[in-house]
Amino acid sequence: MKPYYYLLFRIYSSLNDPKKQNDARTINILLTNTSSLLIWLICYEMIVYLSYYCFNISDLIIPNKFFVLFYMLLIWIINYYYFIKGKKFLNYNFKTDKKGGYAIIGFIAILALSFVFIANKNREKIFKEREKARTESKQ
Repeated sequence: MKPYYYLLFRIYSSLNDPKKQNDARTINILLTNTSSLLIWLICYEMIVYLSYYCFNISDLIIPNKFFVLFYMLLIWIINYYYFIKGKKFLNYNFKTDKKGGYAIIGFIAILALSFVFIANKNREKIFKEREKARTESKQ
């Protein structure tokens, strides 16, 4: 949990900058939205990865687009009440340094690149299945 608390601390410290003049409510909403979006992207990437390499669970977990909204709302509520509302992440005495910022940017970049990689593999798989179905229907 410590890396997640560090991520929350870094987002919080960037939003709490006196130059931005954000109030506490705005900071909490932006912090919850940003961290919930990252959690959702990680969960969705795992679902897509499992669907490609193991078995197709994406249709079971996400049958339509309304389930995405439901899961996002659920993640938002859990994230807010268990991690952000009590501000436990401020009790760890983290420091804002360049190394941590680079680590977070690197993590987000790796997350995006792996998502693109898995999406390309899945696209190739679908193309091969359609090509196979097309050649079978001609025969």
